[in-house]
Amino acid sequence: MKTRIAEVISLGDELVSGQRLDTNSQWISQQLNELGVPTAFHSTVGDNFEQSLQVFETAVQRADIVVTTGGLGPTADDLTREIIARVARVTLERDPEVVSHIRQMYSRRKVQMPESNLVQADFPAGATVIHNPEGTAPGIDFIFSPDHEHSRECRVFSLPGVPAEMKQMWLLHVKPALKELLGSPAVIMHRTLHIFGEGESKIESMLPDLVRRGKDPTTGITASAATITLRVSTAGANETECQQKIEPVLQTITQTLGDLVFGADGQTLADVVIDLLKKRGQTVAVVDAGLHGEVASALAMADHDRTALRNAILPASNLFSTNPETAEKSDSNIQSQSMSLLGWAKRVRQENEADFGIAIGPVDRDPAMIESGKSVFRVLIACPETGGQSSVSEKEYVFRGHSSWRQQRAVKQVLNQLRLFLNQRD
Repeated sequence: MKTRIAEVISLGDELVSGQRLDTNSQWISQQLNELGVPTAFHSTVGDNFEQSLQVFETAVQRADIVVTTGGLGPTADDLTREIIARVARVTLERDPEVVSHIRQMYSRRKVQMPESNLVQADFPAGATVIHNPEGTAPGIDFIFSPDHEHSRECRVFSLPGVPAEMKQMWLLHVKPALKELLGSPAVIMHRTLHIFGEGESKIESMLPDLVRRGKDPTTGITASAATITLRVSTAGANETECQQKIEPVLQTITQTLGDLVFGADGQTLADVVIDLLKKRGQTVAVVDAGLHGEVASALAMADHDRTALRNAILPASNLFSTNPETAEKSDSNIQSQSMSLLGWAKRVRQENEADFGIAIGPVDRDPAMIESGKSVFRVLIACPETGGQSSVSEKEYVFRGHSSWRQQRAVKQVLNQLRLFLNQRD
């Protein structure tokens, strides 16, 4: 069975200038993917005739399905209908039913219609009108064939740029048309595994054959703020076939990388930690002198019913003592005493009746210290000792990385430490 590929084209000066974010292309690609059609190209072009013409001519030669948004309005910079006609070497013809629909829309709104709006009733000869129930800009369904001096057949669906109208017309016309065109389309399945603790090149070296091009399933690797994601993709006649192809790859990855794999399919480290705590019926409290409360914030976002995170305290960094004996001698309030990291972890756990206490030490954010690799912070996790298991997990981390994500990396290091500590206690 042939796998058809798609291209999505967005038209508009507001898109190429960055004034407006193109969310239409993302949505359309997701819809195509659900139908088993991979999107091979995204093209964005401004309201320039010659440039738009080049984009369309290229698209219909390399894609089986082209979906466009924008350029169907009544003004001089709305070029889509004229460009399709030019590429197909056909004339524009006015559709009387569309003319009637546009006039009725203005009449119902009790607004006088500018005659220029009738240009929206012009269609390339041979096109099918995509009805727009709640707008004046109908869409175009046009088939490029060898009759149009093209080497391949290409189905083009042109929709308005207004998201609400575009989505409605997709569901009413484009989706059913594609289902009929595709017959029994393939299912495309993607699964992702998320990894923390090693860099992208290291992970790739540990899985040298999986990321090789030309394999089925394919495995792609991306990095974001020190989290590595492996995306395993395949196509098949149905979900069962896809799952049977993907599952051995996922098993190979998890067996090879072990504890480096923390989650799947969009899970964050905070999600995983909260899930582990809830499965055990356990809780955690945090005292944070260095990371601005972001560890607790991440846990709170994942703890939707607020049953796992007991409390978070942000003391001044000068309340942290380097003397480990201090914690055992002072009974004063946790907010005012100077204690060791161990003392803070124990006291925040005890005072909040939590199973685990996390204490995050101060972070030296002096640029010179960070640049030299001397900005080090410590994290201590304390819990009651049970069954001979260690009651303390203590780690030291270097506060480093690109300025845009070093804070995120540090937060993830703390969450990952708790995750591993919890897993060790199974």
